[in-house]
Amino acid sequence: MPWLRECFDSLKNQTRTDFDIYVVDNGSTDETVSVIEKEYDHVVLEKSKVNLGFGKGNNVSIKKALGNGAEIIILLNQDTVVQENFVEECVKAVMDPAVGLASPKILYKENNKIWWTGSKLFRGKDLLFRPQFQIATHIAKKEDDTGQFDTDTETDYIPGTALVTRKDVLEKIGLFDEDFFMYSEDVDLSLRAKEAGYTLKYFPSTTVYHDTPFTKKKEKFSFRRLWFKYSNYFRGVKRVVDKHFTTKEKIIWYAKLPFTLLLTLIYEVV
Repeated sequence: MPWLRECFDSLKNQTRTDFDIYVVDNGSTDETVSVIEKEYDHVVLEKSKVNLGFGKGNNVSIKKALGNGAEIIILLNQDTVVQENFVEECVKAVMDPAVGLASPKILYKENNKIWWTGSKLFRGKDLLFRPQFQIATHIAKKEDDTGQFDTDTETDYIPGTALVTRKDVLEKIGLFDEDFFMYSEDVDLSLRAKEAGYTLKYFPSTTVYHDTPFTKKKEKFSFRRLWFKYSNYFRGVKRVVDKHFTTKEKIIWYAKLPFTLLLTLIYEVV
Protein backbone atom coordinates (compact mmCIF):
# COMPACT_ATOMS: atom_id res chain seq x y z
CA MET A 1 0.00 0.00 0.00
CA PRO A 2 2.82 2.54 0.64
CA TRP A 3 3.78 2.10 -3.03
CA LEU A 4 0.31 3.10 -4.19
CA ARG A 5 0.23 6.18 -1.98
CA GLU A 6 3.52 7.41 -3.42
CA CYS A 7 2.37 6.67 -6.95
CA PHE A 8 -0.96 8.45 -6.46
CA ASP A 9 0.74 11.43 -4.81
CA SER A 10 3.08 11.82 -7.78
CA LEU A 11 0.04 11.99 -10.07
CA LYS A 12 -1.64 14.77 -8.06
CA ASN A 13 0.29 17.74 -9.45
CA GLN A 14 0.61 16.86 -13.11
CA THR A 15 1.04 19.64 -15.66
CA ARG A 16 -1.76 17.98 -17.60
CA THR A 17 -4.80 17.08 -15.52
CA ASP A 18 -7.40 15.82 -18.01
CA PHE A 19 -7.02 12.15 -17.15
CA ASP A 20 -8.70 9.46 -15.09
CA ILE A 21 -6.98 6.87 -12.90
CA TYR A 22 -8.03 3.22 -13.05
CA VAL A 23 -6.76 0.59 -10.63
CA VAL A 24 -7.30 -3.16 -10.72
CA ASP A 25 -6.96 -4.79 -7.32
CA ASN A 26 -5.51 -8.15 -8.31
CA GLY A 27 -6.70 -10.24 -5.38
CA SER A 28 -4.86 -8.31 -2.66
CA THR A 29 -5.18 -9.49 0.94
CA ASP A 30 -4.13 -6.26 2.70
CA GLU A 31 -5.99 -2.96 3.20
CA THR A 32 -5.49 -1.75 -0.38
CA VAL A 33 -9.16 -1.74 -1.36
CA SER A 34 -10.39 0.01 1.79
CA VAL A 35 -7.66 2.66 1.62
CA ILE A 36 -8.38 3.46 -2.03
CA GLU A 37 -12.12 3.68 -1.35
CA LYS A 38 -11.62 5.98 1.66
CA GLU A 39 -8.69 8.15 0.58
CA TYR A 40 -8.76 8.13 -3.22
CA ASP A 41 -12.41 8.30 -4.20
CA HIS A 42 -11.46 9.81 -7.58
CA VAL A 43 -9.86 6.51 -8.58
CA VAL A 44 -11.91 4.05 -10.63
CA LEU A 45 -11.36 0.78 -8.75
CA GLU A 46 -11.92 -2.63 -10.29
CA LYS A 47 -11.82 -5.52 -7.80
CA SER A 48 -10.84 -9.10 -8.48
CA LYS A 49 -11.01 -11.82 -5.84
CA VAL A 50 -8.13 -13.66 -7.51
CA ASN A 51 -4.83 -12.66 -9.07
CA LEU A 52 -5.63 -12.35 -12.77
CA GLY A 53 -2.01 -11.89 -13.79
CA PHE A 54 -0.39 -8.82 -15.31
CA GLY A 55 -1.92 -8.84 -18.78
CA LYS A 56 -5.45 -9.90 -17.89
CA GLY A 57 -5.52 -7.52 -14.93
CA ASN A 58 -4.45 -4.58 -17.08
CA ASN A 59 -6.96 -5.54 -19.74
CA VAL A 60 -9.78 -5.06 -17.23
CA SER A 61 -8.90 -1.39 -16.76
CA ILE A 62 -7.99 -0.82 -20.41
CA LYS A 63 -11.43 -2.04 -21.51
CA LYS A 64 -13.09 0.14 -18.87
CA ALA A 65 -11.12 3.22 -19.93
CA LEU A 66 -11.77 2.67 -23.64
CA GLY A 67 -15.44 2.16 -22.89
CA ASN A 68 -15.46 5.53 -21.15
CA GLY A 69 -14.03 7.25 -24.22
CA ALA A 70 -10.28 7.24 -23.56
CA GLU A 71 -8.11 7.92 -26.62
CA ILE A 72 -4.76 7.52 -24.83
CA ILE A 73 -3.90 4.65 -22.49
CA ILE A 74 -1.00 4.92 -20.03
CA LEU A 75 -0.05 1.85 -18.00
CA LEU A 76 1.89 2.42 -14.80
CA ASN A 77 3.11 -0.06 -12.19
CA GLN A 78 2.07 0.63 -8.61
CA ASP A 79 5.72 0.67 -7.46
CA THR A 80 6.58 3.81 -9.43
CA VAL A 81 6.82 7.55 -8.86
CA VAL A 82 6.58 9.97 -11.78
CA GLN A 83 7.63 13.53 -12.55
CA GLU A 84 5.08 16.35 -12.85
CA ASN A 85 5.23 16.36 -16.66
CA PHE A 86 4.71 12.60 -16.96
CA VAL A 87 1.18 12.56 -18.38
CA GLU A 88 1.86 15.51 -20.69
CA GLU A 89 4.99 13.96 -22.16
CA CYS A 90 3.38 10.53 -22.52
CA VAL A 91 0.60 12.03 -24.61
CA LYS A 92 3.09 13.93 -26.77
CA ALA A 93 5.12 10.75 -27.32
CA VAL A 94 2.30 8.97 -29.16
CA MET A 95 0.92 11.89 -31.17
CA ASP A 96 2.85 10.63 -34.19
CA PRO A 97 0.52 8.06 -35.82
CA ALA A 98 3.56 5.97 -36.78
CA VAL A 99 4.31 5.32 -33.10
CA GLY A 100 2.44 2.36 -31.64
CA LEU A 101 3.85 2.04 -28.12
CA ALA A 102 6.19 4.24 -26.11
CA SER A 103 7.85 4.48 -22.71
CA PRO A 104 9.92 7.16 -20.94
CA LYS A 105 13.22 6.88 -19.13
CA ILE A 106 12.90 4.63 -16.07
CA LEU A 107 15.43 4.83 -13.22
CA TYR A 108 15.89 2.85 -10.03
CA LYS A 109 14.22 4.87 -7.27
CA GLU A 110 16.85 3.97 -4.67
CA ASN A 111 19.87 5.34 -6.53
CA ASN A 112 18.76 6.95 -9.83
CA LYS A 113 20.69 4.44 -11.91
CA ILE A 114 19.23 3.23 -15.20
CA TRP A 115 16.50 0.60 -15.11
CA TRP A 116 15.23 1.12 -18.68
CA THR A 117 16.35 3.39 -21.50
CA GLY A 118 15.57 1.06 -24.37
CA SER A 119 15.52 -2.66 -25.05
CA LYS A 120 17.28 -5.24 -27.17
CA LEU A 121 15.50 -8.32 -28.47
CA PHE A 122 17.73 -11.25 -29.41
CA ARG A 123 16.80 -12.59 -32.83
CA GLY A 124 18.61 -14.49 -35.57
CA LYS A 125 22.34 -15.02 -35.01
CA ASP A 126 22.21 -13.08 -31.75
CA LEU A 127 20.39 -16.04 -30.22
CA LEU A 128 23.44 -18.26 -30.75
CA PHE A 129 25.51 -16.24 -28.31
CA ARG A 130 22.81 -15.59 -25.73
CA PRO A 131 23.61 -17.69 -22.62
CA GLN A 132 20.17 -17.19 -21.05
CA PHE A 133 16.79 -18.52 -22.14
CA GLN A 134 15.44 -14.97 -21.88
CA ILE A 135 15.23 -13.34 -25.31
CA ALA A 136 15.25 -9.68 -24.32
CA THR A 137 17.23 -7.31 -22.14
CA HIS A 138 17.31 -3.69 -21.03
CA ILE A 139 20.00 -1.51 -22.59
CA ALA A 140 22.51 -0.09 -20.08
CA LYS A 141 20.63 -1.46 -17.07
CA LYS A 142 22.25 -0.42 -13.75
CA GLU A 143 24.56 2.10 -15.43
CA ASP A 144 24.81 5.72 -14.26
CA ASP A 145 22.43 8.09 -16.02
CA THR A 146 24.78 10.75 -17.38
CA GLY A 147 22.57 11.98 -20.20
CA GLN A 148 23.86 9.39 -22.67
CA PHE A 149 20.27 8.35 -23.42
CA ASP A 150 18.62 11.77 -23.63
CA THR A 151 17.48 11.43 -27.24
CA ASP A 152 14.27 9.89 -28.57
CA THR A 153 15.02 6.53 -30.18
CA GLU A 154 13.26 3.51 -31.61
CA THR A 155 13.62 0.37 -29.53
CA ASP A 156 12.89 -3.36 -29.72
CA TYR A 157 10.16 -3.60 -27.09
CA ILE A 158 8.31 -1.45 -24.55
CA PRO A 159 8.08 -2.50 -20.88
CA GLY A 160 4.68 -2.72 -19.25
CA THR A 161 6.07 -0.84 -16.24
CA ALA A 162 5.25 2.49 -17.90
CA LEU A 163 3.67 2.01 -21.31
CA VAL A 164 1.69 4.50 -23.37
CA THR A 165 -0.38 3.82 -26.47
CA ARG A 166 -3.48 4.97 -28.33
CA LYS A 167 -6.97 3.60 -28.76
CA ASP A 168 -6.53 3.11 -32.52
CA VAL A 169 -3.39 1.05 -31.96
CA LEU A 170 -5.11 -1.29 -29.51
CA GLU A 171 -8.08 -1.62 -31.84
CA LYS A 172 -5.67 -2.82 -34.52
CA ILE A 173 -3.33 -5.10 -32.56
CA GLY A 174 -5.54 -6.13 -29.64
CA LEU A 175 -4.94 -5.97 -25.89
CA PHE A 176 -2.56 -8.10 -23.82
CA ASP A 177 -2.61 -11.80 -24.63
CA GLU A 178 -4.27 -13.27 -21.53
CA ASP A 179 -2.54 -16.62 -21.98
CA PHE A 180 0.49 -14.91 -20.42
CA PHE A 181 0.16 -14.80 -16.64
CA MET A 182 3.24 -12.77 -15.81
CA TYR A 183 6.38 -11.80 -17.78
CA SER A 184 6.88 -11.24 -21.52
CA GLU A 185 3.32 -10.12 -22.28
CA ASP A 186 4.78 -6.68 -22.97
CA VAL A 187 7.28 -8.20 -25.41
CA ASP A 188 4.41 -9.94 -27.19
CA LEU A 189 2.37 -6.72 -27.38
CA SER A 190 5.42 -4.86 -28.71
CA LEU A 191 6.07 -7.45 -31.41
CA ARG A 192 2.44 -7.37 -32.49
CA ALA A 193 2.69 -3.59 -32.80
CA LYS A 194 5.86 -3.88 -34.89
CA GLU A 195 4.33 -6.58 -37.07
CA ALA A 196 1.39 -4.22 -37.67
CA GLY A 197 3.81 -1.59 -38.98
CA TYR A 198 4.19 0.64 -35.91
CA THR A 199 7.43 1.89 -34.37
CA LEU A 200 8.28 1.56 -30.68
CA LYS A 201 9.58 4.72 -29.04
CA TYR A 202 11.80 5.49 -26.06
CA PHE A 203 11.51 9.12 -24.95
CA PRO A 204 13.59 10.73 -22.17
CA SER A 205 11.58 13.95 -21.74
CA THR A 206 10.17 12.67 -18.45
CA THR A 207 11.38 10.13 -15.91
CA VAL A 208 9.74 7.33 -13.96
CA TYR A 209 11.34 6.11 -10.73
CA HIS A 210 10.87 2.37 -10.20
CA ASP A 211 10.97 1.07 -6.62
CA THR A 212 12.54 -2.28 -7.41
CA PRO A 213 15.69 -3.72 -5.76
CA PHE A 214 18.96 -2.71 -7.42
CA THR A 215 20.91 -5.67 -6.08
CA LYS A 216 19.89 -9.30 -5.85
CA LYS A 217 19.07 -10.24 -2.27
CA LYS A 218 20.78 -13.39 -1.07
CA GLU A 219 18.05 -15.81 -0.07
CA LYS A 220 18.13 -19.37 1.15
CA PHE A 221 17.67 -21.68 -1.81
CA SER A 222 14.05 -22.71 -2.22
CA PHE A 223 12.90 -24.88 -5.09
CA ARG A 224 9.34 -23.66 -4.56
CA ARG A 225 10.38 -20.01 -4.84
CA LEU A 226 12.54 -20.78 -7.84
CA TRP A 227 9.70 -22.66 -9.54
CA PHE A 228 7.20 -19.84 -8.98
CA LYS A 229 9.61 -17.24 -10.32
CA TYR A 230 10.93 -19.04 -13.38
CA SER A 231 7.96 -21.16 -14.40
CA ASN A 232 5.96 -18.04 -15.27
CA TYR A 233 9.04 -16.41 -16.77
CA PHE A 234 9.82 -19.45 -18.89
CA ARG A 235 6.23 -19.91 -20.07
CA GLY A 236 6.09 -16.26 -21.10
CA VAL A 237 9.32 -16.40 -23.08
CA LYS A 238 8.34 -19.71 -24.67
CA ARG A 239 5.01 -18.27 -25.80
CA VAL A 240 6.74 -15.29 -27.43
CA VAL A 241 9.14 -17.63 -29.22
CA ASP A 242 6.31 -19.87 -30.41
CA LYS A 243 4.20 -16.93 -31.61
CA HIS A 244 6.75 -14.68 -33.25
CA PHE A 245 10.05 -16.41 -34.02
CA THR A 246 10.98 -17.96 -37.34
CA THR A 247 11.51 -21.71 -37.64
CA LYS A 248 15.30 -21.28 -37.53
CA GLU A 249 15.08 -19.08 -34.44
CA LYS A 250 12.88 -21.61 -32.70
CA ILE A 251 15.35 -24.41 -33.45
CA ILE A 252 18.20 -22.37 -31.97
CA TRP A 253 16.25 -21.41 -28.84
CA TYR A 254 14.95 -24.91 -28.12
CA ALA A 255 18.30 -26.58 -28.86
CA LYS A 256 20.00 -24.35 -26.29
CA LEU A 257 17.40 -24.90 -23.56
CA PRO A 258 19.25 -27.56 -21.50
CA PHE A 259 22.30 -25.29 -21.35
CA THR A 260 20.44 -22.04 -20.65
CA LEU A 261 18.23 -23.60 -17.96
CA LEU A 262 21.30 -25.08 -16.24
CA LEU A 263 22.95 -21.65 -16.19
CA THR A 264 19.80 -20.17 -14.68
CA LEU A 265 19.86 -22.77 -11.88
CA ILE A 266 23.55 -22.11 -11.20
CA TYR A 267 22.88 -18.35 -11.05
CA GLU A 268 20.19 -18.87 -8.41
CA VAL A 269 22.26 -21.23 -6.27
CA VAL A 270 25.57 -19.35 -6.12
